[in-house]
Parts: sequence; structure tokens; C-alpha cells
Amino acid sequence: MVQKLKINVNIDNIAELAHAGVRRAAVFMGLGLNAAKRGDFNDYELHKLPIMPGQTGMPIDFLPSNLPEGAVRDFKEHFATWIISCGLRELLEHYALFLDRIHESCLIIACKNKSFELNNPQKAQKEFENLGIPGKLDKLLKRFRIAPNEADSIKSLYSARNALTHDLGRIKYERCSPGDSFQITWKTFDIFAQGEETGTIHTIPKLIGQITLEPMAICGKAMMRERVFSVGSNIVLSQQDLWEICLFFSLFVIPSTRNGFLEFLKTEDVPINIIDPRVEA
Repeated sequence: MVQKLKINVNIDNIAELAHAGVRRAAVFMGLGLNAAKRGDFNDYELHKLPIMPGQTGMPIDFLPSNLPEGAVRDFKEHFATWIISCGLRELLEHYALFLDRIHESCLIIACKNKSFELNNPQKAQKEFENLGIPGKLDKLLKRFRIAPNEADSIKSLYSARNALTHDLGRIKYERCSPGDSFQITWKTFDIFAQGEETGTIHTIPKLIGQITLEPMAICGKAMMRERVFSVGSNIVLSQQDLWEICLFFSLFVIPSTRNGFLEFLKTEDVPINIIDPRVEA
């Protein structure tokens, strides 16, 4: 008697790898940028940290204490850039792990169904894990027809992360598209207020604490955001850019990638059991 091989894939657990990256990036960038932007926070010396249990020595300071305010402000500006780089890295590396697990699951299922054949699937998986995100997206599309709707935006953010990490945030010519400019894009969801009588559109922050002159309807729409940088300039992202990029992954990228994986499973005739979280076990 031939025993059937049963494979269980928990899609939500796999997607949680990426969602965890969103949360960690948001928290870490929030902690770091709050410290960088606080005017009363200027402690840059290691010796000001409290002594920990088991500590046997004192830290060496590489800069004089009580440097001028302008020097500390310059430190904090560079620290903010570093924090943004780390936040994007956290976000993208978790997304990359998400792609690794999707590819691994697809390999197992496709090889079992003989819809895709490789001499060495283990080697193929290892090679996939060593790719950058653009390579992973291209490979998933080519092998299993899985592609998030926002692949070009994801690739642009990956390139921005590389510029921040490897080039201190400065745009080099080789990173630019034709026209000597570097562009990053992401999809966001704009919330705004619109006057019911005049149709005038207002941003929500400007209305907080204000008395409006007419009834307001709260509206929302999905739209593309774009930032363009010239060769030799530095990547500068606002706090709104950062939370929108986190939202972009949470609201659009991860669900879109997950849906592509579900379509692959349907193509391979893999039974899908959707568990409604509202129903108690």
C-alpha cells in the first residue's frame, strides 16, 4: 500500500515573518527618531550609561565630553539617517525571509506534483536564499508565476536601502534610471476631510482642535507616492514617508504576495483550508 505524503503549509504563519518586520521597523525607527529629534536628548557619551551588574571596566570615550551644540546636532542628523537605514533593512529582510519560505513551499509542492523539475531542489533553495529581493521576486515570477502587484516599488525601496547602507545615503550614478535621477515609489492610503457644502479638501492634522465652518465628510483613497533624488544628493525621508512605507508593506505588499501564493496553490490543486478567526475552535 502506497502511503500518501501530506504537506501542511500555514500561510498566515509564513506571512507573519513579514508582518513582524513591519512592526519591528516601526518601533525601532520610532524609538531612534524620537531620540534624534528631541532637543533635550544630547547624551552621546558611552560613560553616561548606567553601570551594569558584572561590569569590570569603564567605556572609553573617543570624543570629548560637552561638545558644542552644533556638533551634537550634526551627530543626531547622521544618527537619524542611520536609523532609517536600519528600519528599512529590518522591514526588507523580514520580507525576504517571507519570500524564502514561499519559494521553499512552492519547490516542495511543484516537485511533488512534477509540474516543476530540478536535479537538486535543496541547492536551488540555497541559491534563492542568497539572492537580493529583486532577484527573489524575478525568480518567483519565472518559476511559479508569483508576483506582488507592487514589485517595481519594492525593488526601488530595496535600492534605496542599499544606498543608505553602502553609500551613506548618497545617490550614485549607477543607481539612477535614465535622466540622472533616482526614484522610489510606494502605494499609500490618504485620509482627508472634504467640506460637504463647498467640496474643499482639508488635511486631517490641520483640522485637529479647530472649529469647521461646514460639515465635513472623512474620505480616503489609495494613491502612489513618489520621491525623486538627483545624482550626488542624499536620500531624505520624512516621518510620514516612513510610516507610509510600513503601511505599504502591511496593507499592500504582504497581502498581494500572499494572494499570489494562494493562486499558485490553486493551480497545483492543493486543498486550501481558510480558517475564519472569528470562529472559535
